[in-house]
Amino acid sequence: MTREHRALLIGLAILAVAVPLLLGLTQDWAPTVWLLLIVVLLGGVSWLGVRLNAQDDPRQNGYRSFDSRTPVESPIPFASVPTEKSSPLPEVSLSSVVPDYRFLFSATVYWRPTGQEGAVAHGHPESQAVNAVLARASNQLANEQPNDHAAARYRLADTLGAKLPDFSGRYLVWADNISLTIPDDDATRLQKLAELRKHEQVWDHERRFEMNMRTYLTDDVLTSTGSAVVWWLSRNPNQIEETVRLISTLARLSAAANNTEVDQLYQDAGIAEARQMSVPLVGAVHHTGNGTSAIRALATEAFTDGDDPKRVLFGHDIAKIAERYGKHDLANQAREVFRARTFTVEAQQQSPPPTVGESQNNGASQHNDPDPTPGSSPTTSPKSPKPYPSATTSTTASPRPTATSPPNSNNDSSAP
Repeated sequence: MTREHRALLIGLAILAVAVPLLLGLTQDWAPTVWLLLIVVLLGGVSWLGVRLNAQDDPRQNGYRSFDSRTPVESPIPFASVPTEKSSPLPEVSLSSVVPDYRFLFSATVYWRPTGQEGAVAHGHPESQAVNAVLARASNQLANEQPNDHAAARYRLADTLGAKLPDFSGRYLVWADNISLTIPDDDATRLQKLAELRKHEQVWDHERRFEMNMRTYLTDDVLTSTGSAVVWWLSRNPNQIEETVRLISTLARLSAAANNTEVDQLYQDAGIAEARQMSVPLVGAVHHTGNGTSAIRALATEAFTDGDDPKRVLFGHDIAKIAERYGKHDLANQAREVFRARTFTVEAQQQSPPPTVGESQNNGASQHNDPDPTPGSSPTTSPKSPKPYPSATTSTTASPRPTATSPPNSNNDSSAP
């Protein structure tokens, strides 16, 4: 009996008792009358309950349950499940998305009959299953990159793991134990190509950076001397004096960048700047341009002892070198600074024989003479004359060390 029928019977039983009782009390019926009426009504409710119970019983009406009116289905007889078979698929070569680069694919192929009626029978189901697997693998690998074969293997395993019917619909085919690689030579080539592409990309970025820098310098920085000065000052805001000194240099850079001549104003400034920045002679303290201070400083630094005999010889050699190149003023200045003495042929002829100390000094002079006159020989040199005081030497000056004559008999102007 359903829940609705049970509720209906309970309601009718309550009414069968309540209605006769209420009427008997209000109408002053005899108790036997309304009690008899209650018994009759309850009997009717009981009969109705029996009928509803018989109607809802599935054993009598053939229905499966109280809540469903669907007829009870007869059980399906047990059918045998088809057995699956497998076959290893050796390594085969399949095309990739890149020409001339192929995958090496291998797997284990599985198949089983679908049990579909009317399917075309096949004498060699193994080859049919392998063909179906290769077709599915080829379709997917044709869109895969060969250098991405490791990730492509998992995607291919997902595709081939689905149990799908073959072309005839007679067998369900799938694959497992997927292996996907590429030849070692191709892997090496692909790695080299990848490295070259990376280097090319870096080089391309560097080239574009250089082009941008050249464009920036040509079209913005070095368009004029003023723009170059402003650019330099913006990068070195605290070096104002240095910027002023570099104006001529920046002007030349700007002119060279634009293939134009340097303005005369900046040319004159550049010449003055070059004179100020020129390197003085060695030892020059106050460079005046005539070499006097440089020679005096050289004499002071090279010979701290004013009585050093080599000081006079050194000054005499400098004077000879200056006269050889036509610098007579410089030669006189060197003699004045070093107190060097000049020698003449007449002085050599009138001079007495040298003493033992003078002979030793003469040997040292011959050894230190840097440029003897051609044709002369150290072994055939005349007697060393007695040195004479220089024309520029004062008679009241203190005595200086003696100097020896050069190894030839010519005058002082031609001596080396």
